[in-house]
Amino acid sequence: MESFLLYRLPGHDSFVRLGLTASAGDRLMFGDAVVSPWPGHAFDAASPMEVCPRSTAMPDYRSRVGALVDTLRRRDGKAVIARQICGSFSRFEPEAMAREYFSRFGDMFCFLFYHPSAGYWMGASPELLLHTDNACQGRTLALAGTRRIGDGAGQWSRKNIEEHRFVVRGIEKSLSGIAGLDIAVGETGNFVYGAIEHLCTYVGLSAAAELPVGRIVEAIHPTAAVCGYPRETAMTEIDSVEQWPRNCYGGLVSVPDGDGVSVYVILRCVHFDSERWTVYSGSGITGESDPADEWAETESKARPLLDILNSYS
Repeated sequence: MESFLLYRLPGHDSFVRLGLTASAGDRLMFGDAVVSPWPGHAFDAASPMEVCPRSTAMPDYRSRVGALVDTLRRRDGKAVIARQICGSFSRFEPEAMAREYFSRFGDMFCFLFYHPSAGYWMGASPELLLHTDNACQGRTLALAGTRRIGDGAGQWSRKNIEEHRFVVRGIEKSLSGIAGLDIAVGETGNFVYGAIEHLCTYVGLSAAAELPVGRIVEAIHPTAAVCGYPRETAMTEIDSVEQWPRNCYGGLVSVPDGDGVSVYVILRCVHFDSERWTVYSGSGITGESDPADEWAETESKARPLLDILNSYS
């Protein structure tokens, strides 16, 4: 099987399909498009990414998240914890499955890629890490806080507001050290994804000279939306709580977009081979979290993808 990347930008009807042009441990290059795994992981032919064989058990998840909540309450921080939902295929039609999934999310960044060291990864991501309009202007997106549409009568819970605040704060702090970069935090609104919605805040970026795209991405990734706050502490907690490697979950896909570039986080995604599949779904844990509610949030986020996969299982 030849390596490839298939993607569609939000709001576009056409797909772009690219073949592999180069690879390194920390990236796959498909022409001007680049795929990167979660920090600390690599594309290694000698040790390919295995599809997780077992779903995360609810009692284990609730126990580990419950203990983490106590820690986060003491340190006033956030950690994003992912779990896995596993199944198997009765028929294997990856591109047909992808197009069916993508048809439900015309306003999301949709992708399917394959490489021997990574397997297949497919997703419809709402999370824009960076978009540049031109050489000097761009924006990033703080996206965190989740509820089902219709819940809350318009009022977001304190937990969700606090979780979102950590993401905005983390982006501002990470970018503040880049000389010559102007940051403008916008108003907070709602971002709809299927049957759920998130709190979202766009952060405008501008520079008198060319935007330092590489430095911006390095500074803000992974944001508190997929990692936590402070980042280094959250990374340690993720390693201690999660029971399976993230591999490409939370990684990046960077593609040309008009006169600039768009970089999206690999979320709402499934990792699969010709026999098995594993959906990754995470939620932001804070000192206000309830483990049962967080489990339900991961179910809601995974549901559209599971509906598709179950029709092929």
